[in-house]
Amino acid sequence: MPNRTAVATLVAAPLLLLAGWAVMKLAWVPHSRALPWPEALAVWTAGHVFYLAAYVAFVPVILTLHRLVTQRSGAGVKRASRALTAVSLLGVAGFVGQMVIDLAIGFQAGHREAMGALSAGYRAFPGVSVLFYGLVPSLYLAGIVLLVLLAAALRRVGVPVALAVLLSGLLIGTQNVPLMTAGTVGLCLGLGALALALRGPALAPSPG
Repeated sequence: MPNRTAVATLVAAPLLLLAGWAVMKLAWVPHSRALPWPEALAVWTAGHVFYLAAYVAFVPVILTLHRLVTQRSGAGVKRASRALTAVSLLGVAGFVGQMVIDLAIGFQAGHREAMGALSAGYRAFPGVSVLFYGLVPSLYLAGIVLLVLLAAALRRVGVPVALAVLLSGLLIGTQNVPLMTAGTVGLCLGLGALALALRGPALAPSPG
């Protein structure tokens, strides 16, 4: 059975992600150009700190899902789970790198307009765009969704939870702001429901 800290991250990680999303979309995007730079930088920094905390919190989430899938499973399932876990953790590393770069850009820039040139300078380094801003970061959520679906196929996770996480992943993947917002809220609900299930008797090994 996952420990309480591991289960708590199922709730904390998506909530932190939602907090970062809210700060960036509700404060930074509409107001950053009108704010004095110190206040704008504080908003930028707060949003990225929430994001960074979220992605770090997703590490135990991914490991919890891996353990959930592999317990009492055959060799093939364990290999598949290890591969999905590695892919998802690689995505987390990509997003952590992105947040570190973005925070560095914020502190190096003396004003809002300077951020674009600084960002272009970082992305000019070989591999930076792909590793930190392209395909690699998106792998974290794809891995989580597939791990949850695998757990549902093994009857370790309820079908409603698996469908909620799958739909949330698809909505976030659209890159449409309202749909991504709905998807992030759905991820909070889906992983929160999973946390409740893991704390209850549903996690107890079934006879046989």
